Amino acid sequence: MSNDNPHSETDERPPNNADSHNNGEWLEHQMGAALRRWGYSTEFHQTAYGLEVDVIARRREEQQNPTDCIVAQCKNWNSDSITPQVIYRLCMVAFGCQATPVLCHTTELTERARRIADDWEVRVLTLDDLHSDSLPAPRIYRSDSTDVDSQSQPRSTIRETRDHLPVLFSSGSTRQFTYVPGFEPFGVEHRYRPVDEVDTE
Repeated sequence: MSNDNPHSETDERPPNNADSHNNGEWLEHQMGAALRRWGYSTEFHQTAYGLEVDVIARRREEQQNPTDCIVAQCKNWNSDSITPQVIYRLCMVAFGCQATPVLCHTTELTERARRIADDWEVRVLTLDDLHSDSLPAPRIYRSDSTDVDSQSQPRSTIRETRDHLPVLFSSGSTRQFTYVPGFEPFGVEHRYRPVDEVDTE
């Protein structure tokens, strides 16, 4: 049976109109190809709650990890910087889809956008990252950390220094930061673990 979808998982060719690297679909193709190498099934230009997503992906052999599902946005821009609005939109859609947010870009992030992406553990990828053997982890340390040269104290991670929920909302074990229900942060880097199910009956 023929497949008429130009963005099919099995189609390794760039889109027909992607003659230049300045084409947005070209970067989406690179992102999709990398995800397939990393063990994911992919679809392009899907709509989630009325918002279009460039690439969605699901791990073919799930690992009981928040990264089993991916929502990816691709920004193949020459000069414009990635703004906080781009990160907010990506995180909102990812949260709604119960998936890990991934941003693939060819430009720069504003300082505020980078901080939001770090705090919310967005996987921010460049073209070089797409050649990795597996999905790269989010940044663990801030590039502008002031304790890098400190010899008296260990360097703090982003997870340790980011802001927290208001006290009124932060009580209870269900208030851990995660995009995917059923997982909670584990350690001070970027790992998660399944939340133990408690039989309340």
